[in-house]
Amino acid sequence: MLDRYNRRLRSRKDREHRSQLEQEVEQALVCQGLTPRYESEKFSYVLHKKYTPDFKVGEVYVEVKGWWP
Repeated sequence: MLDRYNRRLRSRKDREHRSQLEQEVEQALVCQGLTPRYESEKFSYVLHKKYTPDFKVGEVYVEVKGWWP
């Protein structure tokens, strides 16, 4: 399972964008005569919300996430 995840991370580093959709959006912006800069800045933020994990087994919390290839 982790091998598939690590393979995906390696292939992501070889690309300029994190997703095909980001590439398409950048292309659409360029076609509009704009000059987008991809991930050029970072912003700090805080979410004041509650998180509910899926399961608690003893003292361990387990969150279940699907795999989106």
